[in-house]
Amino acid sequence: MATSPDGRNSADRVVVFAGGFLAYSPIDPATAQGGARILAAMQIEHGTRADVVFRCPRDSSIPVRSEEVADTTIVVAGDERYDRELLHACGVAGGGRLRCIARYGVGPGSIDIAAATEAGIVVSHAPEAHTVPAAEWAVSTLLDLAARRIPFHERAAEGREADGVPRLDVSGRTLGLVGTAPVGRAVVRLVAGFGLDVLAYDPSPDPVWAAKNGVTYADLHELCLLSDLISVHLVGAGPVISYRELDLMRPSAVLVDSTGTGATDARAAYRAVAERRIWGYGVDTVWPYPEMPLRSLNITVAPGVAGETVRGRSAMQHAVAQAVVDVILGRVPFHAVNPEAAAVQ
Repeated sequence: MATSPDGRNSADRVVVFAGGFLAYSPIDPATAQGGARILAAMQIEHGTRADVVFRCPRDSSIPVRSEEVADTTIVVAGDERYDRELLHACGVAGGGRLRCIARYGVGPGSIDIAAATEAGIVVSHAPEAHTVPAAEWAVSTLLDLAARRIPFHERAAEGREADGVPRLDVSGRTLGLVGTAPVGRAVVRLVAGFGLDVLAYDPSPDPVWAAKNGVTYADLHELCLLSDLISVHLVGAGPVISYRELDLMRPSAVLVDSTGTGATDARAAYRAVAERRIWGYGVDTVWPYPEMPLRSLNITVAPGVAGETVRGRSAMQHAVAQAVVDVILGRVPFHAVNPEAAAVQ
């Protein structure tokens, strides 16, 4: 690696696009400056001296251009797109300097992983940081929908009495868990006091974990038929829950999708609630359908905040900062999506 006259690594330049990396909690002064403070402290601890450039907030709907990451070693990414042409132009395999995209989030997002690997760019993420916060959001949303919290609030705030529809009992019912990765498993721990029977579906089941936690694996259709509370944590190429699965659900079914990735068909779920074919629906994404108003319906939406607790955000920032420092020190980040890319560097 080339060095400057003062001994600094001239290629150690970090560009930050992810606005969440700088976010902080107003109730915790220790989080001031967010990830910038964390990264600065880590650099002092490890003796690294990378230049850090903050270019956030950035419109994530606009794909990244090569001039934005020219002469850059590491990018702290949000949800913006990194396409094949950009990655091959800027990656070390093609003569560029980009060695790592450290994503502030879970999963590869809008990064072409195959192209990144070919270009010698390691992509990292932070899968553990939001595990408990996302599980807490899922459980609290299941409870809110069972209790018809939103419709009741609307009526009470307008001075109207209840409409005669009761709350849904939770204790003793059946929870259907779609996906048994860490967030789904955390949900099982959190609901332990409700005495629920737990069914689970996952393309890669873990029978040992299931046996220890009283969970029974089933196929997806059986789960939809038998569950009252359905929590979705499985991400696929398209919706995991669509019209077909919704048609199998009970009128008492509460459906919650905390993935923020379109794992449920929102239009289909909306119609199922509006037609009273299921009890309620919750999803952690901004509602983009003005033609389908939510008022008076037992539907709750959130702007992608399932993992955004004080502790969850700080854990995410620490994980991303650690990935940055690892790359500067010549190490492969612990949560690399494509660690094999390091062999191309």
